Formats: sequence, C-alpha cells, structure tokens
Amino acid sequence: MMKRFAQKGSIPEIGEIWQPIGEKQQLFMVYLLDIERVRPFVPDRFKIIPVLPGKTLGYLFMGYFGPQSTLEYHEFIVAPALVKYKTQKGFFVSHMYVDNEQSMIGGHKMGLPKQMVDVSWEGKRRDRIIIKKDNVDLIHFDYSRCMVSVGFTGSASLLSIVGDDVFYCENRLHSKWSICKIQFQFPDNNFLYDDFSKMGLGKPFLSVSGSHMRGEMGVGQRFIT
Repeated sequence: MMKRFAQKGSIPEIGEIWQPIGEKQQLFMVYLLDIERVRPFVPDRFKIIPVLPGKTLGYLFMGYFGPQSTLEYHEFIVAPALVKYKTQKGFFVSHMYVDNEQSMIGGHKMGLPKQMVDVSWEGKRRDRIIIKKDNVDLIHFDYSRCMVSVGFTGSASLLSIVGDDVFYCENRLHSKWSICKIQFQFPDNNFLYDDFSKMGLGKPFLSVSGSHMRGEMGVGQRFIT
C-alpha cells in the first residue's frame, strides 16, 4: 500500500504519516519498571508485557522536530509500559507534552494525551532543557553526550484508545545515536514528580542522545476493535 504523507504545516489526519526532521538533539531513556507500580497508569484493557519477572519496559523521549518537519515542535513522552491488546504489541503513553497546538490537536485524534507546555533548550550544545506548564517549571533535564556516535534506525509501536477502539501505529527514527548521561529534576514537587515517583522513574539503565534525525511517525495505522 502506498504511504500517504501529511502536508507540511498541516494537522495530520488519521491514515497520514508525518515526518520528524531535526539536526539538534533527541534524548531517549530506557527503563525496567515494576509492573505493579505502573499498572495504575495503564488502561485495564491492555495487558502489560513482562520482559523480566515482574518488570516491563518503559521509556522517556525528549525531542525537537525542526522546521523541515511536517510540524515544528518539541515533544516529551512518558511511556511506562510495553503492552498487548489481542495480538498487537506496543508501548502505552501515559504523559505527552508538546509546544505546538496543531500537534496537540493531531495527537488527540489518535488517542495520545498531548498537553501544551513551554520548552526552552539552552546551552551552546543544547545541554539543558526546561519544560514549563502554566508558567510553572515542570521538569529540568541536564545532559552530556559522548562524541562517538553510531547511525541506526530505532522503532517503537504505540497503542492508544480512541473511542471504543484501540489505535495502533509505528514510529521510526533514524539518528546518529551516542551514549549520554542524563539527569532530571523537579524544581517544585508537582503532579509530574508524584507520577514519576509512583512509577519508579529514576535513573534509567540506558540513556542515548541522537542528532541528524530523519523519521516517519504514524506508520501502519489501524484501529483494532
């Protein structure tokens, strides 16, 4: 089947693929999380997949999709569990923050919990990220990266709920990835701090940063009834 891409600057519709392109950094943090701790953040219709006894796979993603992308924006994703619905597997996203209203509207059509925030990415090497919501600091990221990088394509399938159906799609990002050290902090105790604490999101077992990103998001979309 021929791929159908969203027009640049438009809100992607169901069935359209959107393209993230960015020369700057993306951060990807991988976790092994206790299934019982993340269960309250995952809808009951999804089965959480264990990758080790009592543990599931989760991740945090922070990225910038530049002006050559379908839409230009920053995005912060919290995916606390690898899940299954019927025969389909993917990650469930519990928190998602963007600084582009069109992206938020498009995400809601696909059952993604996007909320608007303000993002600043500071430093000559873009080594500090500050995310604010309603003029209140939500979370800060500080990171340093190794200069040795390897180019490869990573992919992650997502499962969400749209109405009475489950929505599935796959996202693929090709970047030059390198091992990095990432720290995050919460300037004030807030709802995100509480949720991170409940899920056990502390130090990841693997952190990488990427640059020169090209990708396709929303590949293979379908509804599962």
